Amino acid sequence: TSSYGPTDDRRIKPDLVAPGTDGGLGIWSTTTNSTTGISTSYEQKAGTSMAAPLVGGLAALIVEQLEKKSFEFFPHTVKAILIHTAEDLDSKGPDYKTGWGLVNGKAAIDLIKDSELINQKHNMIITKFPTIIHDSLSTSDGEKKYSLKFNEFENLKVTLVWDDNENSLQVESDSIQKLKNDLDLYVIDDKGKIIQRVLLPNDNGQYKYGNDDKNNVEMIYVENPTGLTHLKNMTNVVVSINNLLSTQDYTLIISGDPQPSPAQ
Repeated sequence: TSSYGPTDDRRIKPDLVAPGTDGGLGIWSTTTNSTTGISTSYEQKAGTSMAAPLVGGLAALIVEQLEKKSFEFFPHTVKAILIHTAEDLDSKGPDYKTGWGLVNGKAAIDLIKDSELINQKHNMIITKFPTIIHDSLSTSDGEKKYSLKFNEFENLKVTLVWDDNENSLQVESDSIQKLKNDLDLYVIDDKGKIIQRVLLPNDNGQYKYGNDDKNNVEMIYVENPTGLTHLKNMTNVVVSINNLLSTQDYTLIISGDPQPSPAQ
């Protein structure tokens, strides 16, 4: 990335980072002959000129894998996979320097290969980790629940991403909130009590949780469940509506160790 965030309305930027150099040297890539337009050799370049096409190429590989599995996907699907598999850097959770972390191509492709892929199911039970879900909420839905039962677990990660409605082309104050469709992600117990909220930007070295009404990316991550006995029974991952102008598609990815317990 070429600059730090956040945006003026406090959205997380950058979303992700990618290498623009290799140990202080440029990254090797094909180069085009200026006369023929044909790639005939290699050269080293550095900076965002290499980081951006690296992510673009990785996105193309993700699309290829999704097509092989005949899974309906959208831009938010690719973004969710990249963010869910990124390597967290610097402070724990998202930050305004490295976003959600460093892209990891192998982890992204392995996630698709290993996942159960599900298109639009309402109030379903998750029986496999990882699971990638394409779903949607309409203004009449309110919320959708995805249930899973644990005995013991580590590294529970839930990522929600959606493509928000476009903004007006009219000149607006930079500080005006840009998010149009606002979805909420949280975990509830079998009695409906909220027991885990999403990660928030943080720079003090510890995970910070709360409500997010600015970003179209939300994540829950529980690294060590010690003492969180309420997460060892039936748990419901909930995607709900905070503000919705029209039907909103989204991608939800759920992973963890070990596998969830069989449905009772």
